[in-house]
Amino acid sequence: MERIGRQIAYLRHAYRTERLDGPPHFGDETTRLAYAAAYHPGHAFAYLHLLLRRNLGNAAFGGLKKSPKVLVLGAGPGAETLAIMRWMEAERPELLLGARFVLVDRAEWGLTRRSVLTPTVMRSWRSNRIVFDQVTSDITADEGMGFLAAEVPNADVIFCPSIVSELISDRTQGRVLESLVSHMSRDARLVLIDHKDVEFEHVSRQWSHRFNVVEEGVTLGAILPHPTMWVASQLLDGSENRIPTRSYPLLWSVLAQK
Repeated sequence: MERIGRQIAYLRHAYRTERLDGPPHFGDETTRLAYAAAYHPGHAFAYLHLLLRRNLGNAAFGGLKKSPKVLVLGAGPGAETLAIMRWMEAERPELLLGARFVLVDRAEWGLTRRSVLTPTVMRSWRSNRIVFDQVTSDITADEGMGFLAAEVPNADVIFCPSIVSELISDRTQGRVLESLVSHMSRDARLVLIDHKDVEFEHVSRQWSHRFNVVEEGVTLGAILPHPTMWVASQLLDGSENRIPTRSYPLLWSVLAQK
């Protein structure tokens, strides 16, 4: 617990000073578990808030008549996958049967997902025969470009959670955009979600010139439930770098091919 607590403090500091020190590194399992403990529940709740309360679910999935292939770029421990499945269970349960989720990240999150995501989706996963593919790839590198060329054409919905501010630099975003423009099917939807308004608006303006905007919006803060007493006392103890997060401001755009 002490090691995870120290890594939570590291993550909090890294996100605050990202401009100076660069984004956090997720090369070891302790840091990935720290991220899952400190951020995964809040992110899942915030994404579900957008899907259910801000019409993001209908904008992204409303036109589908079949079980989708959902490609998640920058998936981490899978908060958006959990939120999408909960939305489908509540609003479009017929989409779950045989659905396929492809979770892509440049860090190896498989073990962490087994700990934090699998138990929460196990029942629906088994009863609906959902397929989960987990891919470790940097989509900004050459091998990642090859992966996008192979996977994007078959995707019904492409989720990009915070890759604008955390994964794609100014130097590499152009080639990722070009790959998406070149390979997305006409009926597919591209969902950009981010929590940093300056980076998001800069990139969103560029990308929206190449796509049609289906829907976009902003929430000043999805109010999060309190963490459990055990998590609060053991991991989020209220010290300078381990204060529980209470809300997430989020911006989003749902884009389609022109």
